[in-house]
Amino acid sequence: MDKNSESNSLARFEILRQIAISGAQGNDLPGSVKAALVNTAALIGLSAVRIVLWGETGAVALNVYHSDDDQSLSILNELEDDLFEGLRKKRKLRSAFLSFGGENPLSAFTVPLIQGKKLLGAAFGVKPNETGIIREDYFLESLAASITLAVVANLGAAPAGEGTEQERIDKARLEAVMETAVTVNHEINNPLTAALGNVQLLLMKSDELTPEVRRKLEIVEKSAMQIRDVTQRLLRLTEARSINYAGDEQMIDLGETPDDDPAKEDPQN
Repeated sequence: MDKNSESNSLARFEILRQIAISGAQGNDLPGSVKAALVNTAALIGLSAVRIVLWGETGAVALNVYHSDDDQSLSILNELEDDLFEGLRKKRKLRSAFLSFGGENPLSAFTVPLIQGKKLLGAAFGVKPNETGIIREDYFLESLAASITLAVVANLGAAPAGEGTEQERIDKARLEAVMETAVTVNHEINNPLTAALGNVQLLLMKSDELTPEVRRKLEIVEKSAMQIRDVTQRLLRLTEARSINYAGDEQMIDLGETPDDDPAKEDPQN
């Protein structure tokens, strides 16, 4: 990894870390989200980015944004009003990464804020170039998941001195898991992205591969995508519940896991 890549990687980690810490400590949520948006925009070249949280009635409970200028914010809001919002209602849209041509090409994204299966809100933004935003999908999804955890922790935190001893223990445990989740995503997703990308590039040359090599590469690709799924589910945890793993050993319950295990397809690997 060159110095620029390492610096960008550390910057991404710091943004996620600050959100996790803010949520765990019950700090000012709008201010923390605003700082995260400002730093994210500067890091990946967004001209406008916005976080919206909906309340129980569907009304906007949190609306934080950052933009370089009014025109960029207007374009972002237009995309939300004319495209993303309608697709969420009609087609249950969760995430999208789009590119637009024309005289002023741009790319846009939206990723969800989800607690369990419940859609709490969305993050969306635009970048003045029709390429590049899809390369930030892991980071943007991780950012949305981290903000979701901060929202849940912020809204669910009991005032100082309140709550049972068990509730305080559970909250402290979740805080530790949240920081671990951000670290794991940083340390695993960076090399995983490189590995997955190279495997997919090789698979694009399938005509040059033997059936056996292609099959094994597909198993590697599937395994890498399952690792990515695990790291994302870790970020979306809202309680640190344990389950038995082997004998007296315990592990964090990440919820539902895929039924298909790629390792079972090739027992010799």
